Amino acid sequence: MSDGHQQHHFSRAYLHHKDTKGTKAHVLFVSFVSLWWAACTTHIVVLGRARLLSGLLSFVVLILLIAQPTNAAPPTPTYRAQAAPVPVATDMFTVTGTVTNQQDAPVKNVEVFAFSAEVQSATYTNSSGQFTLTLITGTYDIVFIPPQAAHLGAVVERGINQSRVLNVSLPAGFTISGTIYRDAGHTMPVTNTAIYAFNTTTFAGFGLPPSQADGSYSIALEAGDWELTFTPPPFIGLGPTLSVVSNLAADITRDIVLPPGFTLFGHVTAPSGAHAGVAGVEIFAKDPGQPAGYGFAPTNAGGWYTGTLPLGTFNVRFLAPPSHGFGSTIITGVAGPADVHRNIVLPSGYTVSGHTYSANTFVLGIPNPPLTDGEGWGRFSGSDRQYALALQPGIYTFRASPPGGAASGGLSMIRVQSDMVLNFGFYVYLPLLKK
Repeated sequence: MSDGHQQHHFSRAYLHHKDTKGTKAHVLFVSFVSLWWAACTTHIVVLGRARLLSGLLSFVVLILLIAQPTNAAPPTPTYRAQAAPVPVATDMFTVTGTVTNQQDAPVKNVEVFAFSAEVQSATYTNSSGQFTLTLITGTYDIVFIPPQAAHLGAVVERGINQSRVLNVSLPAGFTISGTIYRDAGHTMPVTNTAIYAFNTTTFAGFGLPPSQADGSYSIALEAGDWELTFTPPPFIGLGPTLSVVSNLAADITRDIVLPPGFTLFGHVTAPSGAHAGVAGVEIFAKDPGQPAGYGFAPTNAGGWYTGTLPLGTFNVRFLAPPSHGFGSTIITGVAGPADVHRNIVLPSGYTVSGHTYSANTFVLGIPNPPLTDGEGWGRFSGSDRQYALALQPGIYTFRASPPGGAASGGLSMIRVQSDMVLNFGFYVYLPLLKK
């Protein structure tokens, strides 16, 4: 295993010389841009041997949303992408569609927010429930966030990478609201705390509007069992926390107190001699003594990352992007309370890919011998049921855990020594070497 580290949040540039004055200002800027994605990945961290503790793939920026009354004109989205060259028409695709409720009535003023590791864009539905969203070429998750007081729940569509019509029906929903604080006395509210919701039955997860300037928040979710992760901005001495909502069936009020924590940051590079930064590395951290883990924002275009963690000692996984000749890696013993800087060099590796029987199935590759905490590297399949894992060479046990409490399936003693296809369907598992 190569020495590496990071887990939970954003991206940050680090100056490679002794004088690092001014570095934190840059870090803070990039960190706020990717805070929201970090919250979105908080649940993907660990699949327990009996059950998936929490997960989600794939999430990008801090959302600066302003609540709008349902009778107001749709506001101009406040999301802003990092500066980038203006794309030409051939680098774009368009997603259109209509958003309705369960009675097939159109819903206006629904926030339609698309995000990838590096790009984010938003629009709103019109009075007919219709929207048009033009995106730079890439793969996106699109979250549909209903207006407040609409009594509807948010939904997400994953793996959108080409022009298409995307019609969405929002379920009935309930509101969870409250204020986020940094002290038990509820005197110091925390602004811009990212919020991520994960349904423990369907394995659906997505980010929602962050806390406002006074620390207040309000989110809308459909009925069910949820885990909510609240992730603070970096470099303020706080860590994320998890709040469980069982059997949501009415509007509820819940205040949140964030625990003490620390910030983890650094640079992830390729195994080549040039050590170029690697974008899109997913980062997950878990304290072996705790039931839940935390996800960071993926590394940015330069390979930088930043994340926050509560106090504890963490094992941090770096899940490399597939189909690039990289393997994933892990570092251990990461602990605060001081902020921690750690650079990572990815090992060489191969890609195991295929399809699962259902969407949102968590596919986990456990190396033999296993990692220090007995687990491995995993990823959820998308809406198209496709998954891909970048792994170091070796012998692995693979597990596929579908949503809804269905029985898991798997294969043991699979040797990964080249790119290969491993399909999980109807509990028949067919490893096939790529031609």
